[in-house]
Amino acid sequence: MLFSFLFFLDKRYVLSGTTLALAGLCKLPGLFGVLVILGYWSWDRNRADIRKIGLLLVSSVAVFLLLMPVCDFAATNQWLNPLDRIHHMLIVAQSLKYSLYSPEVRATMGMAYPWKWILSLGLEGKLADKVISFWFTPTLFILIVPSVLFMAYELFGKAKRVAVFVLLWFGATYVVWIPIEVVTDRAMYYYYFLPTVGAVCMAVGFGIQRIWQMSNREKERYVRWLIRGAVLSYLILYVLSFLAFSTFGVALHLSK
Repeated sequence: MLFSFLFFLDKRYVLSGTTLALAGLCKLPGLFGVLVILGYWSWDRNRADIRKIGLLLVSSVAVFLLLMPVCDFAATNQWLNPLDRIHHMLIVAQSLKYSLYSPEVRATMGMAYPWKWILSLGLEGKLADKVISFWFTPTLFILIVPSVLFMAYELFGKAKRVAVFVLLWFGATYVVWIPIEVVTDRAMYYYYFLPTVGAVCMAVGFGIQRIWQMSNREKERYVRWLIRGAVLSYLILYVLSFLAFSTFGVALHLSK
């Protein structure tokens, strides 16, 4: 999905559609990326005309339907009808009702309502003896809401393009799950937020750049270095937090 966004912004529409299809083949919600692309194109029509967007959509559908049987054959050693497979997956998805599971099972399987994904550290729970998975580092989690609010503010500033893209990305891969859960009672998992992490990182990175530029304009030297020191401290803490909560950190914990 990340590659699809990159190719779209680079006006390489067939490659964008192809990589979008690959995202969907990894997991169907990867196709939510098309909402970001269509939303941004609708807002900024100068970047592509209708024929090029049509080419992107056609290429994504064609690659998805052509490669799905290949992926299924590699997994099951059977040639399966892609339309039947999609229908089957949708039926299975509809049968996974949140209300059918006890609180204990929900915690063990990492189930959570979408609005809880950004109100907790993304703790999945104990999947096995001593194994606990985190979907966010605390340094990223604490900036999810502030970064989105900052992008909403930037809608009225000079970085409107960045803000529109980030907010569309955040909305199409996270906010969309809230009405889906409310209407269908579909079981949700913390890791559904993973495709949204890129939008948060993009917003945080842009915010850090703005703060650094602000320090360059600061006349008082001690204030300027205080701001820069805060930024550098956060980045160092971010790296350390990433290592601590990564597979590397979990492996060190388990080895004790």
